Amino acid sequence: MWVILPIMDLWVPFHILFNTRWWFLVPLYAIWFYYDFDTPRRASRRWNWARRHVFWKYFASYFPLRLIKTAELSPDRNYIIGSHPHGMFSIGGFMAMSTNATGFEDKFPGIKSHIMTLNGQFYFPLRREFEIMLGGIEVSKESLEYTLTKCGKGRACAIVEKIKTLFGFCLPSLRGRSIFNQYIIGLLPFRKPVTTVVGRPIRVTQTDEPTNEQVDELHAKYCESLYDLFEEYKHLHSIPPDTHLIFQ
Repeated sequence: MWVILPIMDLWVPFHILFNTRWWFLVPLYAIWFYYDFDTPRRASRRWNWARRHVFWKYFASYFPLRLIKTAELSPDRNYIIGSHPHGMFSIGGFMAMSTNATGFEDKFPGIKSHIMTLNGQFYFPLRREFEIMLGGIEVSKESLEYTLTKCGKGRACAIVEKIKTLFGFCLPSLRGRSIFNQYIIGLLPFRKPVTTVVGRPIRVTQTDEPTNEQVDELHAKYCESLYDLFEEYKHLHSIPPDTHLIFQ
């Protein structure tokens, strides 16, 4: 599906343009695409109806997916969430942050979640509209800074990345945002339970010009918190006690 959909996104406009009487919709959409190009860098357009559609409930029940809350999130602050592991599809992180199928909005009232994804996701016609209405934003420092500084409080941006790559995002978090992690346990895409555990926020002291030492300290705290989260909840999926999280 993940391979076919991008191909379909490109094929459908060409089919409409050359083989149907609705050809005029393609140039109209091209104009809209150009006009709306920067939206993924500007916090997108969350459409609650799409995020809460009953389809996502059925999708979540297939595995099933579930979300565990370990701490309160104040809507008076903004948050950066590291979502691990990435895996091939990252279905757990997507469903937790881009839909309400696992109850994120109910468990964390007042928090508007966004999942950050590759810029290329927004280059495909139609697919970009799907990503935007679910609150997806471009995974860039520019997009992150805009969402956390110009869109008010109560924003949570999830970065689905490797921990070493995530290190580059510790700098903006030192400028006054809380950072925390969520760990997703389960085997994908097989029909096995998938659990997303949202960890406790790491409070960050605002620093306009953070030093490398401060970044290293925050990074160490983050890794320690992620390790503890895995150790505390790995039993839910019968992971052996002697199996531990290793950062590479």
